[in-house]
Amino acid sequence: MRRLGPLLFLTAMSACSLIVQFDPESQPCDASGGCADGFSCVDKLCKRLDGGVVLDGGSTTPAHETNCADGLDEDLDGRKDCADDDCAAKACSDGNGCTTGETCTAGTCMGGTTMLCNTPGPCQSGNGLCVPAMGRCVYPALADGASCGFPLSSRCCAGACLNINENTAHCGGCGLACATGQVCQSINQSTCALDPTELSGRCSCGTGAPCPSGQMCTAGFCVPTAQAQCAPGEMVANSGGACVGYCRY
Repeated sequence: MRRLGPLLFLTAMSACSLIVQFDPESQPCDASGGCADGFSCVDKLCKRLDGGVVLDGGSTTPAHETNCADGLDEDLDGRKDCADDDCAAKACSDGNGCTTGETCTAGTCMGGTTMLCNTPGPCQSGNGLCVPAMGRCVYPALADGASCGFPLSSRCCAGACLNINENTAHCGGCGLACATGQVCQSINQSTCALDPTELSGRCSCGTGAPCPSGQMCTAGFCVPTAQAQCAPGEMVANSGGACVGYCRY
């Protein structure tokens, strides 16, 4: 009997080694499922989940949707953004650039706040209109020459508020550009004491540096002699006496 003991022990071990244990990892699967709990289908094979992340040779696939506004299916469950239950009550995007604060509700991105367009710039008028594709407000522009602040020589030109007694591209009026290298002088810096302060400007001029719009170069500065030589909407002003003319709105 003492000789049979080891034989019976070996026989028992051999029997145990014949038991095949099912391994749920690396089992074939497809988009419809086929993996055991705690596993996810990746590249048609079941992969083990570890703390919500699928381990796959160093790469990771989230077990839940991580971004509900990017149009991607991060967790590879066939559902993306608000269509995935993971995104319930989470921030999303309805594709309208004029709304903010949307959330996923019942599988749809909805709610949010509509952008208000009630803060026009100095050269814009009234309430604007938000353009969804741009995600910003567009306002009607004030006409060229409209007053837009202080100093008094601040005028709207092509939608921008500029000081026309120092801006060489719009000197004394919108579009009246000084020649290259010339300056825009405020009319209150001239020798005429009667010229008003901070109201308009005039270009300097000289040989090879002509005046804008056909104005005459007189004593080194441009002087308009006709209304057509000023910007649209301007007039030729003259304070009288020895004061030379200038363009003004």
